[in-house]
Amino acid sequence: RRAGTGGGVASPEVRRSSSAAAKMADGEEVTLDGRPLHLLRVADLKAALERRGLAKSGQKSALVKRLRGV
Repeated sequence: RRAGTGGGVASPEVRRSSSAAAKMADGEEVTLDGRPLHLLRVADLKAALERRGLAKSGQKSALVKRLRGV
């Protein structure tokens, strides 16, 4: 998480390894708060998308792809 200056709660980050594009092709998962995106609830995925200003409609697979930046 990033340290905030306003004293609010820091939003979770989507994390990727250093060679994310290559590893994602090999099946390594992108994580949110240390958890693979496909294991999160739809409500959690939508909250993460909303914090990023992205569309939050669609099926779970579409939400995961959107968070991955695919």
